[in-house]
Amino acid sequence: MSVLRKLHKARQALGNRITRRALAQGVGASFEHRALLSGLGQLSTIVDVGANVGQFALISRITQPGAIVHSFEPIKSVADKFHSVLGHDDHVKLHTTALGSNAGEAEINISARADSSSLLKNAKQADVFPGTHTIRTEKIHVSRLSDVLSRDEIVEPALLKIDVQGFEGEVLKGCEDMLDRFEWIYCEMSFMDLYEGQPLARDLLPWLADRRFSIASVETDELMVRNGRAVQADFLFHNDGND
Repeated sequence: MSVLRKLHKARQALGNRITRRALAQGVGASFEHRALLSGLGQLSTIVDVGANVGQFALISRITQPGAIVHSFEPIKSVADKFHSVLGHDDHVKLHTTALGSNAGEAEINISARADSSSLLKNAKQADVFPGTHTIRTEKIHVSRLSDVLSRDEIVEPALLKIDVQGFEGEVLKGCEDMLDRFEWIYCEMSFMDLYEGQPLARDLLPWLADRRFSIASVETDELMVRNGRAVQADFLFHNDGND
């Protein structure tokens, strides 16, 4: 992240009590998602899969102050940081498990940058994004969404946000029996193999279309572009089945 970009985010963070407190602990809110979240109408529930240290939860608290945020982060040191930043907030519930299609124990590959850690092994990730190489592994727990939350806890209208470094397909499969509860899905997807065995956008788009989720928006930024082409993008999907 460029110095100017960091300064811009810091200035925004200083203007809000919630993000100002987090910034004092070294955590910046994901202000790049502010406009999109603000444009979804009033949400009641946000399921934040791949929460890291709380960046998305923080911007959710600003843009959707009435929503309950269920955040999922399995890496202990990262979850501990999340708790120190947002553990006081009654609107935020932290679940220290990963989400996937099968419940059980798994080994996660911890990146030199924690937000690039993945349940899949590094393929081209460290080459495309230097400084994101694997430094160690850690045993974590994996759950299906329905193991953790009941259907009644996903109060509509709801958003499912997924940022899990190549594990998106497994998360979606594990949420399949609950997808009808979500009006929106906001998911980072890749156009090239950054992690071994990951599904690409071309694989996930028809899977979601079969379940009546249509593309509402696609966003990327200069940090995700290499040789003039986007490597990753954030896709917003709308649940047309609930219309």
